[in-house]
Amino acid sequence: MHEWGGWKKVLPPSQRDRPLPQQLLHWLRLLKHKADAFSSLRDLDCRCVLNCYVGTSATATITLSAELQMAMSELGLDLELDVFVTP
Repeated sequence: MHEWGGWKKVLPPSQRDRPLPQQLLHWLRLLKHKADAFSSLRDLDCRCVLNCYVGTSATATITLSAELQMAMSELGLDLELDVFVTP
């Protein structure tokens, strides 16, 4: 495990042009069977986070449905968004 994280995976090309909520749903489908593993990591004082990099050249609104937030919560995952604004 890395000091700041332990697992890194990039979106497959088929997901890259989809809106962020659909990309998050992709990850949640992949991770849905890992709830016990996330719980064990949290018991060790580890933080389990979906870290997303968002690039934009203008103001952006990011809306996550209650259903999507609940799915992340059921896995015990936090969401961290790193937003990069390009000129």
